[in-house]
Amino acid sequence: MTQISDSESQLLRFADLQVFEHLSSPIWIYDVQQNQILWANSAARESWEVSSVKAINEGNGDSVQIEATNLIANQRQLLSEARNRVTWTMTHSEKRLRFDSLCSRIYLEGYDFTVLVEATPLLNEASNDCDAVAGVGNISDRAWNQRQLKEQTGILEAIATHQPLSQILRQLIRTLETLIPNRIGSFLLYDPKRHCLGSGEAINLPVEYLQALEGLPIGPKVGCCGTAAYLRKPVIVSNIATDPLWEEFRDLALRFHLKAAWSYPIFGENRALLGTFCCYSQKIEKPTPHDLDVTQMITHLAGLAITQDQVTKERDQKLALVEAAVDGIGIVENDCFCYLNQAHAEIFGYDSPDELVGCSWRILYSPEEAARLEQVMMPMLQQQGYWRGSAIGQRKDGTMFPQEISLTLVDEDKIICVGRDISDRAAVEQAWRESEKKYRSIFENITQGIFQVTLEGQYLNVNPFLAQLYGYDSPEDLIKNITNLAEELYVDPQRCHKLSQITLKYCTVKNFESQVYRKDGTKIWISVTQHAVYDKAGHFLFFEGVIEDITARKEAEDQLYYQAFHDGLTQLSNRTWFVQRLEGAIYAYEKGFTESCYAVFFIDLDRFKIINDSLGHITGDELLKQVADRFKSAVSDHYLIARFGGDEFALLATNINCQEDCSDIAQKLIDTCQDPFLLKGNRYFIGVSIGIAVGDLYYQTPEEVLRDADAAMYEAKAKGRGYVFFQPEIRERVLSCLLLENDLEGAIEREEFQLRYQHLVYLETNQLYGFEVLLRWIHPQRGAISPADFIPIAEQTGVIKELDAWVLKQSCRQLRQWQNQFSTAKDLVISVNLSPVELLQPNLVEQIADTLKEEGIAPHCIRLELTETAFLDNTRLDIFQQLQALGIQISIDDFGTGESSLSRLHQLPLSTIKVDRVFVQQLDQGHSGKALVQTILNLAHSLGVNTLSEGIETQQQRDTLLNLGCLLGQGYFYSPPVTAHAATQMLDQHDRATSVIRDQ
Repeated sequence: MTQISDSESQLLRFADLQVFEHLSSPIWIYDVQQNQILWANSAARESWEVSSVKAINEGNGDSVQIEATNLIANQRQLLSEARNRVTWTMTHSEKRLRFDSLCSRIYLEGYDFTVLVEATPLLNEASNDCDAVAGVGNISDRAWNQRQLKEQTGILEAIATHQPLSQILRQLIRTLETLIPNRIGSFLLYDPKRHCLGSGEAINLPVEYLQALEGLPIGPKVGCCGTAAYLRKPVIVSNIATDPLWEEFRDLALRFHLKAAWSYPIFGENRALLGTFCCYSQKIEKPTPHDLDVTQMITHLAGLAITQDQVTKERDQKLALVEAAVDGIGIVENDCFCYLNQAHAEIFGYDSPDELVGCSWRILYSPEEAARLEQVMMPMLQQQGYWRGSAIGQRKDGTMFPQEISLTLVDEDKIICVGRDISDRAAVEQAWRESEKKYRSIFENITQGIFQVTLEGQYLNVNPFLAQLYGYDSPEDLIKNITNLAEELYVDPQRCHKLSQITLKYCTVKNFESQVYRKDGTKIWISVTQHAVYDKAGHFLFFEGVIEDITARKEAEDQLYYQAFHDGLTQLSNRTWFVQRLEGAIYAYEKGFTESCYAVFFIDLDRFKIINDSLGHITGDELLKQVADRFKSAVSDHYLIARFGGDEFALLATNINCQEDCSDIAQKLIDTCQDPFLLKGNRYFIGVSIGIAVGDLYYQTPEEVLRDADAAMYEAKAKGRGYVFFQPEIRERVLSCLLLENDLEGAIEREEFQLRYQHLVYLETNQLYGFEVLLRWIHPQRGAISPADFIPIAEQTGVIKELDAWVLKQSCRQLRQWQNQFSTAKDLVISVNLSPVELLQPNLVEQIADTLKEEGIAPHCIRLELTETAFLDNTRLDIFQQLQALGIQISIDDFGTGESSLSRLHQLPLSTIKVDRVFVQQLDQGHSGKALVQTILNLAHSLGVNTLSEGIETQQQRDTLLNLGCLLGQGYFYSPPVTAHAATQMLDQHDRATSVIRDQ
């Protein structure tokens, strides 16, 4: 490629001067030798009150007479490219305009000695006001403006002469920091691919700071630069330490003592974002008017520089493409080559384009051929602007070769020529024939439909695959039967019309998707890529293109779309779709688009975790599917039911008129789960807890509604009620429960649980029968937490399984210790509470048996206490029977307070019925209290079951129970629950007393 000298690399063209057109300062280009103004920007033309530069140089009545003081005297300095101050006097009509300016020598294409003038208007001599100065205030302002003008001129020269962008940006920063001391400038450039800011330039900012800003997001709270780019307007922050825009970057800025900042977005053509310019101060302050003027100037000049850099890079890329072309490409100006690519030189046998630059194009042809070419091509170039033909070229060594030539006239005397060596024309023609044959083979056998069709929808030509795709026997069959594509083929005829309209407008359409009918009436999806074909006169002929069957892809997309918004297990909607619908309901209610309200029901399955963990995830999944089916059948199709995950469901109702409507829906959901679920041949009961949040103008987002519905659900679960409407005070209680649930995890490992032992005694002899083991949670911050508070949570979360196992193991270990230590503890009975949810474990009996075996405890020394609800399900009867077969005692706790059926008591392998403390306390209320306890005791005696009364607090209660026939008792009358150490001391005393009696 032709090498360009340093001076030529700075050569300006008139097109480059457009960067100065919209600047506010008057700027013009002056030909010193011809004493003419060659070009002026809009600000200069407005100052002179002329519409064009041409009017100045023609000398008519409206012309501007120009006098440039010291310009000729400074020619020597201008020739050495130094800047010079020149005063211009412009006479126009009766006005004399004076300008102070900086003149710089520039290299303008086609001219020998030109200067760039950037002016500042001075005194308007037409006025009588001696203080009137155009564009300048006081003397200090004028000096500052002249200083700014000098800096601006230097930057414009750098832009116009294509200096490197980084150099210009650093020059702009130096300009800012020179004009306004104590300011620090920096640039960030926009990366459109990553949609962020980066590639920073700064002089006095630490490298670490710039590195931290690399890849800076564009958003509403991203410092000054990210926010300015986001808002597309300047952002000013006088105190970085307090401004919320700097919340994420405050520490970074303050670490480098940056306390105030203002940033301007940099725009290019059509206000396309190019980057940002930011000015920093190391003290808290607002920018002065000078600050903002200079910042705005720097930003504008940066936009010019970045745009110029992008244009230059694009031009260089195009030039690189030309250099890489295999065809010869050259530019002829005034009959001589001014540019050739390497391929052009090599085609004619030259080593380098430099050998031909400046030479006439005629040396590449014989004199006769050159004359012929000039005779045939010049008229065509003048008439049509282009010529295509062939010629016989002459290489450097004198050999001749055939050549194809394409010429395009781009200016009055500039021609672009593209040439190709066609010496192997026969081979090329043979290759073309083979290519045609290959094309025909591809046309016949390709697995894409190929077609030509008229504007009216009549096929002209189709390949066999397209006929097969549409279900026709042959291309001829398809062409014969389809005479109107829109009406006979397209499911939606308007799609066909739209395809034609777009193709006519843009010439080409790619991947236009539509549904069409096959011959048998089935529907398929197709993707059409087609273009319009025109003759040489520009008349439309037909459309041609390819068709692809995308039915499988569309079905896959539909499936993916379905999967994106549905739960794969239950086929209900998923959380994503639910939230979108809820967002629409909130918006409609807020805007008043509907008269009715909406409500969200948050549904959680009770005891699901126990079933899932005990019977396995496959069984748990089957339960979830059955629940989903029941929910769908229980409520209207207008309601949206979704599964959020696990055992959480949600329902959105959008036609709610009153709270009773919500209650009806909730009750239907509860009722549908009343019947047992059949899993693995067994029946299982579960319940549902529902939280309801009714729409309110308070709600702005779906998350807020779901949060409150979830809180109400936890309240329902805690109270053991089916459903609860959200109230504001619920949120605090639910939060407390959630914290408790969180603390419950790992409490065993942290050794926060302790066991207490309460005496079980024979009422008649007051002899010790055993102990009931009671669990206590000593929280490190909250202190003692009641079992009534944490046991329900443990049952809901499944932690109860681990707790019950720990209690049984610790109790057996303590009993073994007592049996080894005291002879009287040989037949001591330990009573342990067992949660009803534990009965869902398929290997519960084996676990209990293993624990007794590991600790060396005889089964008859263990009594398991269960509440009445544990005996409601007949499917658990075999578990009680297996436990009894091991020799373990089973006790029904709090008898008479639950829902047990008396008719089923005789089926249960019970050893003890425990009279609840509520009935014991009623003994003091007279005959009715005694009668109730007597009934329970008589029932137990009829079943052959022992009885134990809890909550005995007085001697009178003990005596009454003994007289009524109760065998065992416990309560504060005998002893409160005590630690293992205290129980050991009591056993020691009991053992000593027994030994004394035995020795006597």
